[in-house]
Amino acid sequence: MLGGTAVSAVALGLGTGACTARPPAGTPSPGKKLRLIYVATNPANTPIGAIISNAFDAAGKELGVEVVYRSTPTSATSATQLKPLIENAVASKPDGLVITDTLPSALNPTIKAAVDSGIPVVLAQTGAGEATATGALTFVGNDETAAGMLGGKLLGEAGAKHALMVTVPPGIPIAEDRNNGFERGFPGKVTFLQVPLSNDVTATKNAILASLQKDPTIDGVFNVGVLMSPAMLAAQSQLGARAAEIRWSALDIDPQVLGAIKDGKLVFALDQQPYLQGYLPVLFIKQYLTLGLKPALAQIPTGPSAVTAANVDQVLALSEKKLR
Repeated sequence: MLGGTAVSAVALGLGTGACTARPPAGTPSPGKKLRLIYVATNPANTPIGAIISNAFDAAGKELGVEVVYRSTPTSATSATQLKPLIENAVASKPDGLVITDTLPSALNPTIKAAVDSGIPVVLAQTGAGEATATGALTFVGNDETAAGMLGGKLLGEAGAKHALMVTVPPGIPIAEDRNNGFERGFPGKVTFLQVPLSNDVTATKNAILASLQKDPTIDGVFNVGVLMSPAMLAAQSQLGARAAEIRWSALDIDPQVLGAIKDGKLVFALDQQPYLQGYLPVLFIKQYLTLGLKPALAQIPTGPSAVTAANVDQVLALSEKKLR
């Protein structure tokens, strides 16, 4: 996904404007309703997918656009899952596409083919730095390297000297960017714990416990994304007295994470503000098709921003409505 204490991600994430997208074919016929399709990595029943799809639907209603949200039944982790969704969306001849470019090396040719066919595309949530290569109007989403850097900086400021970074095996660009950013931002030692990307909370919890019990010098924990948070909090609850000696933190938010901040179990979590990732693409594509307007920048960061005890109540109220 990610207000709070916002990092200067704008300075880190902006490049020259994406200028390769074709100009709009013309102002839509009077009475014709634009139809946009969002091809998403995360289904609408996941924490981040629910927020993005709610925002996409809200933008459609407020801007008078027909919107369709498509994803695989579970969060997609491979190009073989996402490529057919993109191709099927293109075949239905929408007026515009929003695409999560999770695996650029595999998906960029398919996305570029959609642009070359005359369909304007906005990349969202994942795909930072890929707008120019694909011909997309822009990218709307988190600056993942900046998110990792902010997490490392804040955990260091909280007093941690040796951090355990709970992450996934190599191969997922978004995770690798977050890992690299965290290592750059954290002033002390970083130990990476790689666990499979799954919903096996028990296995991940046990791996975290084993790492903490093996190395008593670890005094900070940060995770790569919201799927890791239930296991991390479960490990915290089973660690006993040592849990209070560790600074715990997370990347991405949901009601459980926010509740843990409110209860003092987490020092902070980072929010990528996914609502903007669902809403802004509809606005950008409609304005492009009707007015010929497009963003001058190839990257529009929506985060990261920090949620702490100081602002958690406001964010928690919105999270319960699936708006944050």
